[in-house]
Amino acid sequence: MGVVAITAARLAVPVIHSVAGLVIFLFPIYAVAKRLMPVHFVGVSLGGLAIGVGGVALASAAMARPILPIELVVALLPWILLLTVVFFAYGFTLGRKK
Repeated sequence: MGVVAITAARLAVPVIHSVAGLVIFLFPIYAVAKRLMPVHFVGVSLGGLAIGVGGVALASAAMARPILPIELVVALLPWILLLTVVFFAYGFTLGRKK
């Protein structure tokens, strides 16, 4: 039973994570395009894009042929996280519906 649960979790986590990432990236663009939210709300999508790029770079470090060297990923990750926070803050504060 434990092996089945581990296998299910290993399959479900990437699927759920991918769907959540797409929602964070696409929903603000959709909301701005439909004029449900102000244009500044797109900053949330930019933050989602930044964290997605950082996540892909970090995940590729575990592969046999990583996209970037692990030293570069570790050096860039704090800046990517800072950029993510800045874009999220920009999108959520200036993108509020009045």
